[in-house]
This record gives sequence, structure tokens and C-alpha cells, in this order.
Amino acid sequence: MNEDLTAMTGASGALVLVLSAGGSLCAWEREGSLGREWALYERLGGTYERIIVVSDAGADQTEREREIAATLRAALVMNEDGTERAAHLARLGEMVRCAIGGEPRSVVVKTNQHSAADAALAIVSGLERSGVDAALVARGGYLWTRFVAHELGAESREFAECASRERELVRRADVVVGTSRSMLEDLAWRDGLAAEKLRLIPNYVLAGDGTGAQARAREHGLLLYAGQLSRRKRVDLLIDATAMLAHSGRRVMLEIRGEGPERASLERRARETGAPVWFGARIPHRELLDRMRTCWTYVQASSLEGHPKTLLEAMSVGTAVVASEAPGVSDCEGVERDRTAVLAPPDAGSMAGAIARVLDDAAFAARLGERARACVRERCSLDAVTELELEAHALAIHRSGARRGAARGGSSGSSGVVVVDGAPPVRWDPALIGAERAEMVRCWERSLNGFAKRLEPRKRAEFLAELDTYVYSMQGEAAIAAGGGIHPKHELMRYHDFFVERVGAGERVLDLGCGIAALASSIASRSGARVTGIDWSEKNLERAREVIARERAPVSLVHGDITSDRAPGEFDVVVLSNVLEHISDRPARLRRWREWYGSPRFLIRVPAFDREWRVPWKKALGVEWRLDLTHETEYTL
Repeated sequence: MNEDLTAMTGASGALVLVLSAGGSLCAWEREGSLGREWALYERLGGTYERIIVVSDAGADQTEREREIAATLRAALVMNEDGTERAAHLARLGEMVRCAIGGEPRSVVVKTNQHSAADAALAIVSGLERSGVDAALVARGGYLWTRFVAHELGAESREFAECASRERELVRRADVVVGTSRSMLEDLAWRDGLAAEKLRLIPNYVLAGDGTGAQARAREHGLLLYAGQLSRRKRVDLLIDATAMLAHSGRRVMLEIRGEGPERASLERRARETGAPVWFGARIPHRELLDRMRTCWTYVQASSLEGHPKTLLEAMSVGTAVVASEAPGVSDCEGVERDRTAVLAPPDAGSMAGAIARVLDDAAFAARLGERARACVRERCSLDAVTELELEAHALAIHRSGARRGAARGGSSGSSGVVVVDGAPPVRWDPALIGAERAEMVRCWERSLNGFAKRLEPRKRAEFLAELDTYVYSMQGEAAIAAGGGIHPKHELMRYHDFFVERVGAGERVLDLGCGIAALASSIASRSGARVTGIDWSEKNLERAREVIARERAPVSLVHGDITSDRAPGEFDVVVLSNVLEHISDRPARLRRWREWYGSPRFLIRVPAFDREWRVPWKKALGVEWRLDLTHETEYTL
């Protein structure tokens, strides 16, 4: 297959590796994973004359990013001068074309993760406009949309956006590569992908020659975890389980290697539970493998995985593994209950019991590790994965050529996209991003007008009315971003006056759902009141602290859900600014807040349903009519 691919690409074939959103060679280096991540491309260097890395590093990392790329003997394309992202995407295809040089016979563009969709599609479009044949391999180590839904919810705008980008990428791709069958099955039925364009290529493991496990004595009682310190990883369960084991009289130590937002809270939990835990920084991949060979058990309690690379690496060096049952782990090829790993329900007691099995039975632990080692090395060795990778690239080049031939011949042959919702996705050229504003507007206006005029009048009205709802929402988000994080209504509409003019100096004010505290800061600064703000979003509160510091406003903040969490104290005034319409069971909530806070005065502002004709018109048409898709109601006077 290597020879076949070389023949297809010719002597001047090029591989373009597009790193994930926010991904960079510097990030791989910081994480200690540069050698591991590059091992595959070092192998592929014998097939391609040039490998180009498209990095999403910041401009401040340019020098180090270049140094690493030079060490890897790879060409580098990145946003070196900090150009605005839209403009950078518009020129990305041309930049990659320059990096390839010469007259390549064909080029393979491959994503490292699906979050690289925008860049990869812009590159393919740009290369094809310049006359270069580009085959697209949409590789993902995990299902991007599944992780966003897990973290932010399937109803979130972030999920909708990444689902759209992922769908466009995999439908446009010549080959879609996933690391697990469940990932590919999800993509196939959800995005209507033909089976022949899907390829299963697991993450590979680099475990050396296999002698380390036998040469090193394992430390009985040493538990090891390496990875992110985030909520999804549920490291708190490991700490609690370790505390239970220690309290039962077993000699154990949990070594945690990693960084993340939960580090401080996990350290605090270890102190509170009395768990014997040691926290250490990330270490290079080779050192981590050595540590895996030394520990007694590798433990993991993640709530969701794509294809658990670190877990498989521990298995590959003969370490007994204990993991919680979770998507991406329980269904991972190679993870077989009580044969290659011990799986437990995701609670501390069950995890402690599973770890105890491995600690108390050395023979069982050894059998577990040896079976895991043989299984993972057979399925996930670098040799095996390299062969699968070369086959996928060859297939992508073949399918790309067939697609271009069909397009030139006017054939309606299958492109690998099955339309499941009755209409193909709307496509636009990334070059439009770099156009002047007036040209952008004219292009979109002509396109929408041309489409809408083809609809019969009632359907046209319904389409334009519902589209307006989403455009209005996008306008609000764009206005906030352009305004530095604060909606322009605060200034343009003298929005705060209603509240400020009704609050006196020294009064105690509670702002329910305070957001970024723009209104709370204004009330405190202008009226002399003592203001408390409460909001459920830690992200909002982080921004609120910046606003308060800048305004030097006497505002205190509380993190909590206003419908269930009570802010401490009593208040003279309760403020609800564009909040009440987002809440269900509003009369009961108002009564509860009155009882909680003893406030004689509530100041409430909500958007008006009938402030202009379009909202009532949308409701009459029977389309989405709410001013905001998160509103539970719209108010009339």
C-alpha cells in the first residue's frame, strides 16, 4: 500500500496536517506529547516529499513554533502576524499552496481533530481554486459534537455551531477516519455518510520493546492517574476511593499527573478526606510510560472518552487498569471486562472495591496486565496504524479523483453524501470572508432573495420570519463581542436609568441573574447602594469581576442558581433585569424571593412582545417568534 500511495502522489506529493482549533506544536511540547504525536508523521515522511503543519498557535508563539517545525523537518503555516481570523482563513489556501511549492501531483489534507473544520475546508477550497488536486481526510480522535454536548448541553448554541461545522467537514471529506466504531456509527447515521468513505483507525501506542514491564519492580499500592484535571475526568472519585482504601488499612498512594481547572479543588478534597495523594506536573511521554511500568494500577474515572489513549498506553506496558464504566471506555475495542481491565460503576465505593481486587490479588493483576499488553499491542501498534493510515490516504486520493472526474463529466454518481433531511447543506466559498462588507452583504442578499423568490408566498413569509429570529440572536451576540463584552443597549438606550433612579443611597440591592454585573456596577456607582449580584455562570462572574474592578464599584458576587440557591442576607430592593422571561413557574418564584429576601420593592424590566410588528406577525404565522430562544414567555404590558 505504501508503494501504491507513492505512485498516486508522485515524487512531489504533500501531506497537509491541520491541527485542531487552538492546537499547536508548542502545546504538544508543553504537554510532553510531541514525540508521541509526531511518531506517525515521521513514518509518513518516507511516503510524502513534504509535510506541512497548519498550526493554530498564537502570534506570540511564532518563534518557538518555527523551531519545533524545523526540528521535525516539517513546513509550517500559521497566523504569524495575528491577522483577524476571518481574513486569515480567507488567505489560508494560498499560504499552504506556497508552502507546498513546485507542481504537486496531488495533496492530502488531513485534520488532526474535527475542530479544525474551518481551516481544513478553507485550505481545500483554496488549493482547488489554484488548480491543485486536494483529497480531504476528516480524522477525529473523538466525536467533537458528543464532547461539546456533554460539557455545554445539546441545546447550547456552541453545540449547534460545532455540529454544523462537523457536518460540513465530514460530508465534504473524501474519507472520514474515526478511532472507534461507535464514533463512526454516530457520524454515519446522523450526517448521512456512505459506509465506503468511513475508516476505523485507532489511536496508536508507543510502548517501546516491551522489556520495561519485566525489568522494573512494581510498587505495590501505587495508583497512577495522568491527564486533564477537569470535571469530565472525575478525578474526585479517584481521590475518594483512595481515601476509602487507606481508611480500610491498605497502604496506597494515588499519584496524579496533570494540570487543569480543577487542580485547586482536588487538592482541597484530598486534604479534607485524608486521602494519600501526590500531585505532580505533566511529564514527557517516555517518562510517563516508565511511570506506568512502575505503578501497580492505572486508574481512571472519566465520564466520557473518545478513544482513551492514555488508558491504552498503560495497558500496553502490562499495567493492570481499573476504570469507571463510561461511553468511550466500556465500548472501546481492547477493553474487555475482567480480562484486560476492571470496570466499575462511577461511584467512589465501587471504584474502591475494584481497585482492592487488583491490590489484593497479585496474580490477577499480572494476568490482567499481560492480556491487556498483548491485546493493545496487536491492535494499536504504530506499525498497524501506519498501514491503516496509508490505506486511508490512498482511498481519499482515489475518491477525490473519481469525484473530480464525475464533476467534469456531468455525472450524478454518488459523492458519499446521503441527504437525510431532504436538502443539501448550504455551501459558501471561504474567500467571501475576505471581501469588503458591502460585497459580503450583496452576495448574501442576492443569494437569499434568489432562494426566497422561488417559494410560494406563505412559505416565503414563514421562512424569512423564522430566519429573522436567528439573525436577531446573532446580531445580539455580535454586538456584545464588538462592544468588548457589554451589550450596546446599556449605553444607547439609557437602559440603567430605570433602576438607578429608583434606588437610594445605602440601600441593599440584590441583582438576580446579574450576568457580567454591568447593571449592578452602574447601580452601585451612581446611586451609592450596596449591591450583591448572583449568577449561575462562572464564566459570567469571571467577566463581572473585571467589570467591577474597572468601575471600582462596591458590588459583591455570589455563584448560584437564582431559582434554587439563596443569596445570604436581606435586601431592600430586588432587581430582575431581562431575567424573569427566562424562568418557568414565575409567580411561585416571585413569592419565594419575597419570602427569602424580605424585600418591599422589586424592580423588573422585561422585553415587550408588541414593541414592533414582527414578533406578533411571527407568532401568527406559527413560526419561532420569541425574541430569544431561551425565553419561557414574552410579556405584554
